[in-house]
Amino acid sequence: MKLHKYDEFITESHLQLLLEANVNFTKDFISILGKVDSPIALKLLDIEGTELDINQNYIDINKDKTDTLFFKPDDKVGKVAKFIRSSGFYLSLTYLLGKVEGGGVDKVEESDVITPEDGQVGQLVKEYTLDEMVGFLPDFKSNLEYMFITGNPIVLFQWVKNGKKHQILVNKGSLSTGPGAVRSSEIAVGRFVRTLLTKYGAKFNDSDIEQFVYKYRAEVEKQKDVLNRRFKVVEGNDIKKYYHRNQYESDSGSLGSSCMRYDRCQNYLSIYTNNSQCKLLLLMSETDTDKICGRAILWEMEPYELSTKVMERIYSIRTADEQLFKEWAIANKYWFKSKQDFSEYTEFKFHKEDGTVEKRQGEFSVKLDNKGEYSYYPYMDSFKYYDPYKGVLYNSSNFDYEYELTDTDGGNGSCSECGGRGRVGCDSCDGDGTRECYECSGRGTVECDDCDGEGKEECHICDGDGELDCSTCDGEGKEDCEYCGGDGEDENGEKCGECSGTGKQECSNCDGEGKKECYKCEGDGNLECRNCDGDGQVECGDCDGGGERECGDCDGEGRRDCPECVD
Repeated sequence: MKLHKYDEFITESHLQLLLEANVNFTKDFISILGKVDSPIALKLLDIEGTELDINQNYIDINKDKTDTLFFKPDDKVGKVAKFIRSSGFYLSLTYLLGKVEGGGVDKVEESDVITPEDGQVGQLVKEYTLDEMVGFLPDFKSNLEYMFITGNPIVLFQWVKNGKKHQILVNKGSLSTGPGAVRSSEIAVGRFVRTLLTKYGAKFNDSDIEQFVYKYRAEVEKQKDVLNRRFKVVEGNDIKKYYHRNQYESDSGSLGSSCMRYDRCQNYLSIYTNNSQCKLLLLMSETDTDKICGRAILWEMEPYELSTKVMERIYSIRTADEQLFKEWAIANKYWFKSKQDFSEYTEFKFHKEDGTVEKRQGEFSVKLDNKGEYSYYPYMDSFKYYDPYKGVLYNSSNFDYEYELTDTDGGNGSCSECGGRGRVGCDSCDGDGTRECYECSGRGTVECDDCDGEGKEECHICDGDGELDCSTCDGEGKEDCEYCGGDGEDENGEKCGECSGTGKQECSNCDGEGKKECYKCEGDGNLECRNCDGDGQVECGDCDGGGERECGDCDGEGRRDCPECVD
């Protein structure tokens, strides 16, 4: 049966394949998959056109609810039909209703016949052959033959209106069948993808599917021009406004749990509002135009290759929206964090125009318009190392800095040492809470006492000599003469000529040396040290091999009372 009125599918040449296949995607869905950077997207494109036992079919995107897809139940396609006006033989066929004997059509009076409205959805109950129709209506044979020759066979269409079933004979050209006649239903993207992959036998874990869904949703949002329509960049005091929880769409996700969302934190944000190098990127809510569902600090950093623009950590209500921020960063030539955390070791990525991706970690700095001390400081995730004398923020502790801006209480700037927080980073351990173990100098190992670091110990078999007494001659180098048996005389009672009457000869086992190479140490005199397994080093007992010990000055906290401002 042919598809009618479903021109969303790829091309006419591809249409026949879809007719024979069971898994069908619209061209919009295929277009989205082609843009999603995921092995799952590639696998789905492979699956399209294959025969699988599924009922959720004819998959299309849902622009209004990006976490769902439209589908049409496969068991309804081909059975459901939609009535459309036809200029052909529709009226004459209406007249024939009720005159077909044995055709499966309810007997009705002609006055009961009603015409379905345009767009009426019903069922294609039966398609008649030419012989069947000629048998019913022999007087109309020539007309019927013309209809069938022109590809308009006669079918029985049934629908329900006001609780009553109606039937009518129409030429098939008056009906739209196939996917276009079936009302779409919705299914969650992740659920559909997991089901389809399982049916196909393709194995992906939940994390893979989750990442695919995020990227898929971002691509659909981009079709809605979300990067221009919903993203907004603000600066100055507007940064304070949108940092406050009152501007959040909800208290969900990482945005809803941000430590800088409270009233008391508004005074902490001056380092953002007073410098032109800082702006705030907002993802505006679709339900309330002045509320946000995501934000990220934007920095203009010092001259750097490729781009001087960098996006800080993303805070959002929905994890899926993080992908939208990344897409915005790519489109606007920004570096962005590969992972949304506070680690200084997390890489930043930059998508180049040739499609390649550059990765950098711990190399960025921002020189502020207004350097010096601030009354309060915000908690920062990446550019948290501040040198107030130079007015520079760094994203790595490898640079020289005074403050590590990771205090959720902000500080008040009253002390040049601690910014008013009462605590400073411990100088002894550089804020790590640990110091290099003095016993092992940070190596985690110390010299083995048993072997003095040599990795060898004296062979206990030969006492380090490398030799043992010959077992044949007991170390004497001589053994009984084999000719006289040690008597010194031959069989005639004369002096043995072989041993000159001594009764001894050179030991054949040790060549007269009286010594043999030690079988244990093979003559070396030393064996691998059993205490250190020959390494010469053993685990340091003071640091248990870690190379570090808890800092005694700060009791391992990494911070200590400020010497300048505590009583």
